[in-house]
Amino acid sequence: MKNTKQMIFNITVKQKAVVIMLLLAILLTPIATKAQTPVFQPRTEQELIAYLHGIVKQLQAQLAELQAAEARGETHRITRTTPNPFFVNVVSMAPTSVDRERATLRGEVDKGGSEYLDVWFQYGVGNNLNRQANLSPVTREGRQAVSVQIDDLRDNTMYSFRLVAEDERGNRHLGQVRTFTTIAPASVQTFSGRPTAETEGSTNIQAAAATVNGFVSMNDYGVGNVFFVFGTSRSAVANATDYDSFREIPVSAGVIMKRSVNAKFTGRNSVRIGLSSLRRATQYHYRVCVEYSERDDGVNPALRCGQIESFTTLN
Repeated sequence: MKNTKQMIFNITVKQKAVVIMLLLAILLTPIATKAQTPVFQPRTEQELIAYLHGIVKQLQAQLAELQAAEARGETHRITRTTPNPFFVNVVSMAPTSVDRERATLRGEVDKGGSEYLDVWFQYGVGNNLNRQANLSPVTREGRQAVSVQIDDLRDNTMYSFRLVAEDERGNRHLGQVRTFTTIAPASVQTFSGRPTAETEGSTNIQAAAATVNGFVSMNDYGVGNVFFVFGTSRSAVANATDYDSFREIPVSAGVIMKRSVNAKFTGRNSVRIGLSSLRRATQYHYRVCVEYSERDDGVNPALRCGQIESFTTLN
């Protein structure tokens, strides 16, 4: 007859699956005890899915290890002598300060029960992740933000990136892959003919605010009305050129908005404006435009707009 210890560990695969589900339920239940480390609380549906996927993968790996040990005739003790791998969480976040040659990559990481995490960003052109930007090891408890500025980029190019963390046992934890596109180069300015407008990068991106930039030249024309069109709908921003004046462009809260910079703009210069009351963790599209008179006589208005650029507000 099997002894008590053998009966505890000689469980079926089905029973192990039940144990895994119970463990998962326990792990996701907040513990209201002051002595406990705060339980990780996902803030978005995407973050929750990535978080649960990481836990399931770790539980599956432990189950496979237990099955292999039993196949070798070994028994495993429930008590772990190594740090608890649960709650290690790695999240890739939207980049900021995307320019023609540089961008700031951002993420958040929680080392959970690990002693420390080595952390870095993988990035590259298109879908490649063949470059690496290292960060300082994570040793503090709890969720923390990490970021790095990369400055080896090409203009008007799409890049992919993700945050990667590796614990002291060599287990890697991967953030989701995200993409961004660097700003297109400004056209060669001849400073003659009709006015020109070039949309440039966004700066000072926050949870509900950002600064957008552009360049406008009136060229052979006198006075223009310079403004930015922005919103969550790229197609609505693109449709701004279907109209002839600032006044005609329709607005819809959040979807498409417009903000005047200088109604009596002359010459050529860089322009910028701060946008506020934006939604958190939301992608916005924008472009700079200039309204001018086709005959430079104050009648027959026309528009020239720069290319569409984008940014994502912080969470």
